[in-house]
Amino acid sequence: MLPEVRESDFRKGSQWFSVKRQHALMTIADSLYYTKFKLYCKPGMEGGRNCYADEHYMPTLFNMMDPNGIANWSVTHVDWSEGKWHPKAYRAQDVTYGLLKNITSIDMSHHVTSDSKVSVSVSLSVCLFVCVCVSLSQCFAFTFT
Repeated sequence: MLPEVRESDFRKGSQWFSVKRQHALMTIADSLYYTKFKLYCKPGMEGGRNCYADEHYMPTLFNMMDPNGIANWSVTHVDWSEGKWHPKAYRAQDVTYGLLKNITSIDMSHHVTSDSKVSVSVSLSVCLFVCVCVSLSQCFAFTFT
C-alpha cells in the first residue's frame, strides 16, 4: 500500500465503534486510502494480506487523518480468555443476571492502544448495551445504566 500507507501507519481495531460527523465525512470523502485497501486486502491468509474494512481501513484512515481526534481503544466489553482469533461468543443461555452484574461491576479498564507503546487505565461509568439473538433474524437489544 506504499507509499501512502506505511507499515507503521497500519492499524487494527474493533468492528464496534462510533464516529463523529467529521469522521463520517472523512470516510465518505476518501477515495485514495479506500482504493489502496480494496486492492490490497484479501480475505483468508494468502500472502499475509488478511485485512478488512471495519477492522483495518477505518482505524488506519482515522489514525492517519486525525490521530488526535480518536479515542484509540475499544468501547465494548470483550472476553479474549479463550485465546482464539475471535472473542468469546455468548449464547442466549450464557447471558445471565450474574454475567451482567459482573460486567457492570467493572469500574476500571486497562487499554493497550494500537500504538503499542501507550497503555491507558480509565475509570468507567458503565452503560451496558446487550444484544441477544435468539435466531439469525430475531435479536433483542437492552441498555443498562
